[in-house]
Amino acid sequence: MSDLYYKKYNQVNIEQNAIYYTKDGNNRWDIVMHKALQFLEEKFAETVSQNGGDILEIGFGMGLSANKFIASNINSYTCIEINNTVYQSALTWAQGKPNVTILNDNWEEALQNISQKYDGIYFDGLDTDYYEFYDLAKRVLNPGAVIATYGAGVYFGESYMNVVDGISPPPFFDNIYTQQMHNNLVSKGYYKVCYQYFNGNGYVKQLGS
Repeated sequence: MSDLYYKKYNQVNIEQNAIYYTKDGNNRWDIVMHKALQFLEEKFAETVSQNGGDILEIGFGMGLSANKFIASNINSYTCIEINNTVYQSALTWAQGKPNVTILNDNWEEALQNISQKYDGIYFDGLDTDYYEFYDLAKRVLNPGAVIATYGAGVYFGESYMNVVDGISPPPFFDNIYTQQMHNNLVSKGYYKVCYQYFNGNGYVKQLGS
């Protein structure tokens, strides 16, 4: 079975402060997201929605960035979520929000079929081919759109990115998201918001450069 099948059907446990999943039916639970990273997720949302307009997010998670997106001055928010359990959670969250669309799909196919254009796109995903993602994203972005992925600076190098400074540390630690885990993310460059602009053909650090 494909990896997409497992992403869609693997078991997910959503708790108050974290989301876990178990892959391929094994007994090991891996953490997907923790509420302590809320400020980082909100900073991503703030950055990606800087131009307003229509926003696309890949992966709903705990809705940390989604809440910030819809609180911003945007026209619409669309989220592609592959996992069935998280999708149902996202549908519940979306109730009463008329400018929100939740799609139960994988981004590999959705980005080839979506007809709408977006002014910002954010992807915080697992086990992702980021080169394929950035290539497919071109067909759904308006010129001048902002694009950001978690860990983009690590994957592509910060010299090609705009880097947001002044991101606050987590508001708390616990036995799941520990100080050691946080220090590890910081040391490897993952506690940063790095983004680019789409100029109509490719991705640039600054429009017009």
